[in-house]
Amino acid sequence: MSDFGHRLAIANLRDGQRIELRANEAECAAIADRLRLAGIERFEAHVAIGLEGNRVTATGRLRAALRQHCVASGEPVQASVDEAFERL
Repeated sequence: MSDFGHRLAIANLRDGQRIELRANEAECAAIADRLRLAGIERFEAHVAIGLEGNRVTATGRLRAALRQHCVASGEPVQASVDEAFERL
């Protein structure tokens, strides 16, 4: 199972439905460990669902506040992620 996975029943989805997902502390720690990051303070996804017959699309943004290791010193460095995505 994914560190931050959410299953949704297709029968319950609506076209244009918006979903807000936020990782809890344990999920943030698991994601950071998997990605070998110093830590994740915030990890969230904002998703819009599209339905076209039997086809489901998800578009939105993934945002995170994290600490990664500096390649020179190894010290934690603050970083952020703000990326759009589309999943067909």
